[in-house]
Amino acid sequence: MRNSWIIGVLVVGVCVLCRSAVAEELFRYNYVEAGYEKGTSDVKGYTPKIDVSDYKILGSYAVHELVAIGIQYATGKASFNGSVSGVPVSVTSNSNILTVGVTLHKMISDNTELGLDLARDHSSYDAYTMTFAGSPITVPSSTDNTNDFGIRVRTAIVPAFRLLASAGRTTGGSYAASTNYDIGAEYELGKDFSLGVDYGLSTSTTGRSTDYTRGFSISGRYYY
Repeated sequence: MRNSWIIGVLVVGVCVLCRSAVAEELFRYNYVEAGYEKGTSDVKGYTPKIDVSDYKILGSYAVHELVAIGIQYATGKASFNGSVSGVPVSVTSNSNILTVGVTLHKMISDNTELGLDLARDHSSYDAYTMTFAGSPITVPSSTDNTNDFGIRVRTAIVPAFRLLASAGRTTGGSYAASTNYDIGAEYELGKDFSLGVDYGLSTSTTGRSTDYTRGFSISGRYYY
C-alpha cells in the first residue's frame, strides 16, 4: 500500500513538503490521552463470559516527522462468577500494565496514512483469592512481559473526522499469543481536543480451543 517516490528531485522535494504538512495537520502525534474500556472474554468451558475492564493514560511525542514514541499505563480488572466445566468458580483479579513503544508512519495519499506499531509490555498481576467448588484458593502475584507489533491505517473523511483500522500480534510471556483487531473513529472538538471510540477483538488459540475477547472503549485526547 506504500506509494513509491515520484521521480525527479524538484517534484520529490515539493511532494515531501506537502505530504509532511498534510500529515502534521491531519495526523498529529504530540498528545496525551485518557480512556476506558469495557468488554468480555469468551473462554471455552467458562459460563458465563468473563467481564473485563481497564482504565488507561498515555502520551505520545513526535521525535521525527515519520517517527513517534509513546508510553502507556493501564489498570485492568477481570471478574468471573459462574462455572468452569460445571464447577462453581468465583474470582476477581487486578493488573497493571506499562507499555512503551514506537510508531513509524507515512502518508500514502492526501488523506490516508499507514503506520507500523512496535511495543513492549510489562504486566504485574496482584495476588487474589478465588473460590473453586466452594473452597478458597490463593493465587500469588506475578509479572509478565510481552511484545506487540501491528499495522495501522488511518484516513481522514474530513479534517476533523478520522477512521482507523489495525491488525497485530501480541507474543511472548506466559500466555498464548494473541491476534488483535481494532476499528475506531476520532472526532475533533476544537483545535486541541478530540473524542475517540473503538471496538477491539482479540483471539488466542490453545490446542483446539480459541478464546475471544471483545470490547468497546472511549477516550479523550489533548494535542499539545
